[in-house]
Amino acid sequence: MSPQRQRHVANKGNSLHYNGLRISGVGIDIVRIARMRERLQSESGLADELFTPAEIAYCDSQANPAAEFAGLFAAKEALLKAVAMGLTDGFVWRDIEVIRDSIGAPTLAITGRLSALLVGRPKLIPHLSISFAKDAA
Repeated sequence: MSPQRQRHVANKGNSLHYNGLRISGVGIDIVRIARMRERLQSESGLADELFTPAEIAYCDSQANPAAEFAGLFAAKEALLKAVAMGLTDGFVWRDIEVIRDSIGAPTLAITGRLSALLVGRPKLIPHLSISFAKDAA
């Protein structure tokens, strides 16, 4: 690592600090597109359980809705891994919404019970990237 980079990145206990910001969790997930397609087709109401109306509208407007749904679900799972929480904590999937900024970049909105559960923790500034491969997101 270059000396300049070393000044900006430092390990402190169980977290990573970068330019003064504390990185307290990283979450990564991958979802098979075919599995998401199969589940959405076979489980009535699943899309409404997992995704907000805006997310459903966005995915349905894309060329490959199943790939988009898989990417959004992977992003939600990754957030839960990053904050070390699970659904047993009493929130619903729709408490996490993937939204797009003015240039289409994805980011996360956290609402409802999940937002309440995160009160008292360090400020959460999620950084999100959704990647797609031939059969996974």
